[in-house]
Amino acid sequence: MTRDAELRRILTDPRFSHDAHNWPGLEELPADHPVRGFVDYYENMLYKDGLDHRRLRGLVSQAFTPRRVERLRPRVQQVTAELLDGLDALGGRADLKEHYAFALTIRVICDLLGVPEAAQPGVQHLVHQAFSAQPEDVDTLRERTMQAFSDLVTAKRAQPGDDLTTALIEASDHGDRLSQAELTDTVALFVSAGFETTMGAILNGVRALLDHPDQLALAVSGEVAWEAVTEEVLRYDTSVPYFGFRWPTEPVELAGHTIPAGEPVLLAFAAANHDPAQHGERADVFDITRTQSRHMAFGHGPHMCLGAPLARLELNTALPALFERFPDIALSGEPIVPTPSIITSNPQRLTVTYTPRAGAEPAAETAPAG
Repeated sequence: MTRDAELRRILTDPRFSHDAHNWPGLEELPADHPVRGFVDYYENMLYKDGLDHRRLRGLVSQAFTPRRVERLRPRVQQVTAELLDGLDALGGRADLKEHYAFALTIRVICDLLGVPEAAQPGVQHLVHQAFSAQPEDVDTLRERTMQAFSDLVTAKRAQPGDDLTTALIEASDHGDRLSQAELTDTVALFVSAGFETTMGAILNGVRALLDHPDQLALAVSGEVAWEAVTEEVLRYDTSVPYFGFRWPTEPVELAGHTIPAGEPVLLAFAAANHDPAQHGERADVFDITRTQSRHMAFGHGPHMCLGAPLARLELNTALPALFERFPDIALSGEPIVPTPSIITSNPQRLTVTYTPRAGAEPAAETAPAG
């Protein structure tokens, strides 16, 4: 489905289930099929419907509050400044994916979850491997990653901290708590949804602004607020262009067609964000002065992304800070190759050139991440 109105209806209609067990073809799907990423089942709120979803979302919402996100603001600003210093030290040419967008989002999510500082490089390396794995390595890396998340939950049970993982463990509703499996899969959800999608949005935003210097000038001059820039970036180049099949639990009439029970329905969020019926005749134009920003980058309805405030915080910090530090930043001219994925949209690399600040110390050579 590609139209805004259709997606909004599906996302609020309880007859469209998140559970792939409603799909008759599930048992015939090969383990290495690319669609597996859409249908593998986890014990977190993303894959639940109805009362089960409300239960999990309610418990998670107790832990992941707006106040907790706001408390992260100084840390996001600090990490951003450190990474900009690192770009200074790289001498005027760098891959923004490795040295900025990935580094920022993975460090913030590790801090949020309470990953000990000494363990963060190992977790970051493991996550990097898992998200860039070849098909034949996916299962092994997934098992290792999920074990690391389970170990984090176990460690936080023994030694609680002021972090999201501990808050998830302690969340309670009349004695009901998240199980070990639910906790592990919820941590995994926060990492996947809170790291890769925001990383992609930062990279897509930098590219869109550099490709549209007139729009960049409006932002840098202050004529348009960076919050408006962020919303247009999220709409224009959605970092999750397709996400999640829905399976009707009964035949449903939609857009003049009957969708049979169990028929997979793929939601095209990027297409909906370019729907002229919602965004006007210039829907395909990158325009940070756009007054209608009712996009679907974070979904819609009961499953709307809980992490949207954190993503906006990171974007509203990372984008202006980058262009303020390096006003002459430009794309290097290297081919921009998309990351192979049917879920996310971001480049494999985004190499830029810029003038480092005077006096910046050159960085020692290090092995690339991953």
